[in-house]
Amino acid sequence: MIDCQDILTAIEGEDMSRQTDDGKHEGYVAAWFADDRWSGGWGNGAFLITRRADGSMLPVDEWFPRPPAEVIGWRPMCECGWRGSFWTRVGSPAEEDISRQRGYSSEFGDPSQELDDAAMREWERHIAPSQAAWPVVQAAREFYDAQDRLTDVVRQARADGASWTDIGDAAGMTRQSAHERWSKVVG
Repeated sequence: MIDCQDILTAIEGEDMSRQTDDGKHEGYVAAWFADDRWSGGWGNGAFLITRRADGSMLPVDEWFPRPPAEVIGWRPMCECGWRGSFWTRVGSPAEEDISRQRGYSSEFGDPSQELDDAAMREWERHIAPSQAAWPVVQAAREFYDAQDRLTDVVRQARADGASWTDIGDAAGMTRQSAHERWSKVVG
């Protein structure tokens, strides 16, 4: 009998996924089974089924191993809930046709490197919009951090006796604009 804990230990030692810089997306290629169950990894000669068909986690005591021979295909997945196209498992290397989403697997049930790369390119198209916006997120953080720092130094300048005219001149604005912007937060 294959022990689920042994499989989990083997899976945890592998790097099977890719993650976006913002941490919102983690993509991987999941092995798919005829009962619409799937697994993100395998170890000790079996896949560990940890999820229901809808993607929700099974309770740990319901996890179970599946032999690689039962893999019917693969699907790129994302932890955000996105599911990519289904890739059908074929019986021989000669039948593999990546352009038609048909892939061959060794007796271990994992996809060929070519299929894995193609499936992950589908995931990369899924994350492209959030990746394009990532520099905006970073710049906005820097902007808000700079605003907080500016408020702090204005507060200190006021505590050290600077007038609103002095602060406005230093910030490149009028005395009135400086007063309107910071007087309620710095006193």
